[in-house]
Amino acid sequence: MANKKEQQARKQAAITVERLHLLLEADFDNGKLYWKFRPREHCKSDRHFHQFNSRCAGQEAFTSFQTAGYPFGTIEGHYFTAHRVLFAMYHNRWPGEIDHIDGDRTNNRITNLREVTRSENMTNRKAFASSKTGLLNIHPYNNNGIYVCLAALGVKRVFGANQIEEAVEFRDKVRAENGYSPARDAKKPTIH
Repeated sequence: MANKKEQQARKQAAITVERLHLLLEADFDNGKLYWKFRPREHCKSDRHFHQFNSRCAGQEAFTSFQTAGYPFGTIEGHYFTAHRVLFAMYHNRWPGEIDHIDGDRTNNRITNLREVTRSENMTNRKAFASSKTGLLNIHPYNNNGIYVCLAALGVKRVFGANQIEEAVEFRDKVRAENGYSPARDAKKPTIH
């Protein structure tokens, strides 16, 4: 079975950015996509031509949601997330990894999307509910301290167990200095 990157590459080869512009209208300021009117030559039959244009032309596209919370839709049998399509249409190329700067997976305004490395994207994610501290980028350290790790930024620092506030303040300062949104912690800080 092909890995995720190979599947993505095949989809992007099948649907070019030029094809996206033929099929969709993008509202970059609001992060929305709309189906364009399709000429008869773009449809398999007269029936498909009439059905599509009467039902979809001018309507918002990509209104279904993945279980992960991303809006998505299909184009010619291929699934795409709205943020990837909007980014591709704006920059006229398919992106690598995309980060929602504010962490809201439904906020697809072009000003909220940026291309990042996988490591950078993981730095800006929400803390896992199973986190022992409940805090993003802050972990227990040797049963008597806490460890702040922002790997994408090359930052690692150890604090004492009673220094949770200092660790959170340090993490948030480093994140802000590097253009990351405030951390989305899973719960109130606790050290076990």
